[in-house]
Amino acid sequence: MIDKLSYIEKICNLFFKYGIRNITTDFIAKEIGISKKTLYEAFHSKEQIVEEAINFIINKQEFHKTYNDLNINYENLNAIDQILIVIKNLAELNQKINPIFFIELEKYFPHLFSKFIKFKKELLRNKIIENLKKGKKEDLYRKEINEEIISVLYLSFIEKINPNNFTEYFGTKYSFQEVIREIYLFHLYAIVNNKGKKYLESKINDL
Repeated sequence: MIDKLSYIEKICNLFFKYGIRNITTDFIAKEIGISKKTLYEAFHSKEQIVEEAINFIINKQEFHKTYNDLNINYENLNAIDQILIVIKNLAELNQKINPIFFIELEKYFPHLFSKFIKFKKELLRNKIIENLKKGKKEDLYRKEINEEIISVLYLSFIEKINPNNFTEYFGTKYSFQEVIREIYLFHLYAIVNNKGKKYLESKINDL
C-alpha cells in the first residue's frame, strides 16, 4: 500500500512555489522522486492531488509550522512581541507562498478555495483571540476590549489588504510590508493600555 502522506507535503511545497496550473503530473513525479505510474497509483488525477493537498494543509495545520521554520519560540513571547515578530518576518512569510497559488485555487477549484478560506479565517481568528486574552493577562492590553469583536475587525483589515490587491489602493508608492506594518501597528495602538504603549514604543524602533 502506497503511503500518500509521504508525498503530500512535498507536493504542497511545489504548489506553494509554482502555483497549480503551471506544473504537470510529470513535473510533480520528477520533483518528489517517483515515477508517474507510482504517482497515479497514489492519486487518480491532478484534481485529486490538489484536493488532498488542501485537506493535508487543513488537517495537519501546516501554517502552524511557520514560526518553527524561522526558529522563533513564538508561544513564549509576550502578546506585543508576538505581533511585532509577525511584522518583522512578514516579508519572509509571504515569500513562502506564491500568490498565484491562491489565485489559481480560487479560479479553478472554488470549492477547495472556500474550504481553505474558512479554515484560514477560523485559525487566524482563534490566534487573534488567544493573543488578546494573553495581552490582557499580561496587563499590556486594555481590560475592557471585547476579543470577539476585535478579532472580526482585525480580520477585516487583513482580508481587505493582501498581497494580491494592495497595489489597487496604493499603486507602487508603498511595499506590501509597509502597508501591513501600518495595519498591525494601528491594531496594536488601539488595544494597548498605558503600560503596553510604553513597551510598544520601546520596541518599535527595532522593526
